[in-house]
Amino acid sequence: MAGMIGVGNISPGTVSETTGTVLAICTLLQQPLFSPARIPCHYSAIKDKYMLLPICESGGISLEWFKQNFYPGRSYSLVDQQAAKVPPGSGGLIFLPYITGVNSPEYNARAQGVFYGITIKHGKPHFARAVLESIAFMLKKNLDYLESKLSLDIKQVISLGGGAHSPLWNQIKADVLGREIKITSSSQPTALGAAMLSAVEMGWFANLNSLANSIIGVKETYKPQNQGQYSKSYQMFLKLYQNLEPLFRP
Repeated sequence: MAGMIGVGNISPGTVSETTGTVLAICTLLQQPLFSPARIPCHYSAIKDKYMLLPICESGGISLEWFKQNFYPGRSYSLVDQQAAKVPPGSGGLIFLPYITGVNSPEYNARAQGVFYGITIKHGKPHFARAVLESIAFMLKKNLDYLESKLSLDIKQVISLGGGAHSPLWNQIKADVLGREIKITSSSQPTALGAAMLSAVEMGWFANLNSLANSIIGVKETYKPQNQGQYSKSYQMFLKLYQNLEPLFRP
């Protein structure tokens, strides 16, 4: 909640996504939302406001697992460099990132990770890019779900967390979503959000809106460049889970 405030996600229509160990997606509501769609709704850190908080357990932990096993002892920057050598779509290689099960929107603790489409032409860089693309696919799946099932109007997406430090990952997300991805200027938006709440409560600023407008800036905006190249991969990502889902049942 502090993180979403620290990037200026303080009004409906904005989504902030945190790619840390998990993928956390936050959007503000004017009133609580009760829906059979089973998206968690919480009271916000902003008085009399609410928020939706879809959580995907297999977020950055999928990249962490991949690095530890495919590039042990190496840096995330190296993984990015390797993945950048591969064109969008990873040569047809698809990764289902459900190595810890799947939370939103399916809620299936028995789901498992899958690499699909492996051929002799695929090397470690293809696997690296497939992992990055899979988290972007999972983000798109959740945003599409919010718009189609809950009729939300998502106007902008802001990224934070460890994943936001990867220009390649940010660009992949922009391409997959077909939306701009914004990165704000603060290196510690969660701490900033907590400080902003305190500053308003102390009476140093009239409200969060005026404070956010004065101190939160956009450092980088990633615009969609390869949207069409991900359409087929994303549809395969959806189809794979749909076809394998019966295998994940008890």
